[in-house]
Amino acid sequence: MIAVATLVTVVIATNGTPLTFEQALSLADRQSPELIADQLGTAISKAEVQTAGALPNPLATVSYGPDEPYLFGGIEQRLPIFGQRGTAIAAAEADVRASEAKVTWTRQRVRAQVRRLYFALAAAQAQAQVGVRLAELAKLVADGTKQRFDVGTASELDARQAALEHERATQEAVDRETQVREAQVALAQHLGLARGTDLVAADPLTIQPPSPSLLAETPPASHPEAVTARLEREAALARATRERVAVVPVPGVAVELQQPTSSFPRVGVRVTVNTDLPLLSWNRGPIHRAEAEAAQFAAQEQATVARVESARAAARARLEAAQRKALLYRDRLLPEARRVEELARFAYSVGKTPLASVLQAQSGLANDESQAIAAILQFQEAIADLEELSP
Repeated sequence: MIAVATLVTVVIATNGTPLTFEQALSLADRQSPELIADQLGTAISKAEVQTAGALPNPLATVSYGPDEPYLFGGIEQRLPIFGQRGTAIAAAEADVRASEAKVTWTRQRVRAQVRRLYFALAAAQAQAQVGVRLAELAKLVADGTKQRFDVGTASELDARQAALEHERATQEAVDRETQVREAQVALAQHLGLARGTDLVAADPLTIQPPSPSLLAETPPASHPEAVTARLEREAALARATRERVAVVPVPGVAVELQQPTSSFPRVGVRVTVNTDLPLLSWNRGPIHRAEAEAAQFAAQEQATVARVESARAAARARLEAAQRKALLYRDRLLPEARRVEELARFAYSVGKTPLASVLQAQSGLANDESQAIAAILQFQEAIADLEELSP
């Protein structure tokens, strides 16, 4: 007697929280850890504008002693009237614009990654379901071969080989279920959800034509990453201007009230105007640093423009290739592979074809099913690349 392993029950992860693609995008906009971090950076930059606009507090002094004048008091105020305050505010506002552009770029990257991870989960679910179906087909063949072996119409080799293929198909189904779990973890982490959240991709894994805006020719310089680098450069130049103006003398005005002696009741008034002298420091270090940062960001902008232009063309090519492949499998290869597998099983059941033909047909069907799912995933990944590379 040849023992045939029974099919291990594989439960596809469909009992979690159903999530549509639009819901995933909405969650990412609200809860993405990366996006939240950049938004907090913008809040910090806006607070720096308030700091830059603050005026220095006045300095008050009171002095009493036996020497003349035995009592005097005064108040002094620094007056940054030669552009120091204005350039500081301008530099801080430039940092705000750069931070906001960075948030826009981060949001675009996060949303593109949502598409990749969401449809990776949908593909893993589809692969797991295919794995179960293929294991069930292998079980039908194994059971039929065992029955034929028991009555003497099949060889022991065929019975053992069919049982072995069934066990392999069952293990493959288990492995595919593990891939579903991994895809769930990756998507939940990207969306900022708690660990252990089971998600189910509710949208079907299909090919939908991309929006015309994704395929339109747009200037690479308008890409958010290039815009961010350009605004970072402007912010660095604004900081350099701030540091240059910072060495301009800041005048101060002081008013003192004095009572020369205790026997002299009248109070005298003295007004003093002072300023600092930029003799020992000209802020060359901070200025050179800001200028070097501006040059660095200018180079980054040029590199980004060149990279986006070439990457967008490559993504369009991948999109077209994946679409052709997916349609080929959907409309021709898969229907034919399923029909061939059915015919092979029927022919084997009536003794008109050897077991090897059935196993070969099932192997071809398994490969075509996986390739069809992979092609749709490649199509969605190409759309995600175009979304990330679009202005």
